[in-house]
Amino acid sequence: MDAFKRCVKISKEIGIFGLVVDAKHEIAKKFYLQYGFHELTAQSLTLFIPTKTIVAMMAE
Repeated sequence: MDAFKRCVKISKEIGIFGLVVDAKHEIAKKFYLQYGFHELTAQSLTLFIPTKTIVAMMAE
């Protein structure tokens, strides 16, 4: 959640589109997927979540 808070703060200052992570393995990938991340390509360990999704999650 700290990374999400930082992403929201930075997005207000510089306007970023989202957050990209490289999962180390499939178990880590499943962890990120449960928080709203999406695969950039099929069977990829590189995942993305839009800033607007993070902002919405933090507002809950």
